[in-house]
Amino acid sequence: MIKVIYFILISLVVLTSCEKSMTDITTDDNGSTTTPPTSQTTVPVSLTFFDVSTEDMVTPTDSRADEKGEETNDSQSDLKKDNYFTQLSVAIFPIEGVGEEKQYYQINSQEDFGKLTVDLPLGKYQIVALAYKGEEPVTIEGKNLVTFPGTKVTDMVAFNKSVDITSPSKTFACGMERIMTAFTLQSTDLSPKEVVAIKATFKSHCNYQYDPATGFIPNAQEYSSIVELDPDKAGETRRLTFYTLLGNTIENNVEIALDILGENEKALKHLDFKDVKLEQGKRTIYTGELFSENTQLNFTTEVSDGNIPLSDGSMNF
Repeated sequence: MIKVIYFILISLVVLTSCEKSMTDITTDDNGSTTTPPTSQTTVPVSLTFFDVSTEDMVTPTDSRADEKGEETNDSQSDLKKDNYFTQLSVAIFPIEGVGEEKQYYQINSQEDFGKLTVDLPLGKYQIVALAYKGEEPVTIEGKNLVTFPGTKVTDMVAFNKSVDITSPSKTFACGMERIMTAFTLQSTDLSPKEVVAIKATFKSHCNYQYDPATGFIPNAQEYSSIVELDPDKAGETRRLTFYTLLGNTIENNVEIALDILGENEKALKHLDFKDVKLEQGKRTIYTGELFSENTQLNFTTEVSDGNIPLSDGSMNF
């Protein structure tokens, strides 16, 4: 009798084990065994970044943040094809599920610049990315703070989106847009050789940091940025651009101080611009005599310019 009971118990254990194995293992169309994905499963996620803010860009209207996982097509111009931005920084933050923060950095000499494939556990994530011109990488300090090095904002496009990784593989087309603003100076007089740089101090409504969640600065902060002049172009008119980040889509009362610099940052001339109108993603141009003495300010409006559209705050001085 004891042997019969022992045999029954052994049979039940074996049967339970087989049922569990049959639950965990499935077979695909090719006859291969597969394991259903869980929160611990790592799956490949492909990201393709492209600039949708360039005027001659051809992109579908629904491709700016494709949660359906559709790939970019041949009409979409990716960062590598454009060959304009020099660097790409990407951070992936887990929102729900498992995984750790991941950061990636690319330069445009890489063959796969603008394309990234990473392995992620299933779950929800926040993707923060910037493509920009510059020599040093930006710092993505968290989901809510990005800092430009040396307080010098450069031309850039940004992407910020929460995504849900729910399938064994996922592909995202990540449309990036300009969130900075451009303040351009165009001289009508010739630059003397003793002028080596121009410093712009943004005294209100601006910052060199921004919050990816909002696309705006966390707070206004006075800061300065310097643009060096090409010595080979001394004796010519000059055109130079400062980039900054705003607290609102439009700021009407920005104060900007300009210092025309000689060697060792010696101030040769000072200009103050008040009530400057800056607009996110657009360019404001101030045209006039930068280098001549006794410059008088007479403002008129300019209407068009290049790939970055103009704000209606452009002036002649």
